[in-house]
Amino acid sequence: VIDAGADMVLAHHPHVIQGVEFYNGKLIAYSLGDFVFDHYSRKTGEAFILEATLGPDGTSSATAIPVYLDSYGRPEYVTGAEARTILKRLAKISQPYGTNVTIDGDVARITR
Repeated sequence: VIDAGADMVLAHHPHVIQGVEFYNGKLIAYSLGDFVFDHYSRKTGEAFILEATLGPDGTSSATAIPVYLDSYGRPEYVTGAEARTILKRLAKISQPYGTNVTIDGDVARITR
């Protein structure tokens, strides 16, 4: 899709978060997780909001803001240890793509 001209790709189908990568200067988020779902495990309750700034040469900055689905399947912002758990998972699964996910308090900065 990026090769066809997209500036960014956001996906969310597999019900769990997946890694992020920069491809030709453009950001691909393979799965943001779920935002409305009756989850059945810890991993399916984890998700993140992606805040990104696009420039003429692709994504100039991106931030992951962690959320967790409540017992009704609705996302709620999380902080502290719960936020770090989600962000550490995102960092680990993004490593194979060479993407830096740096935890900064309750959010993570995503860089090439």
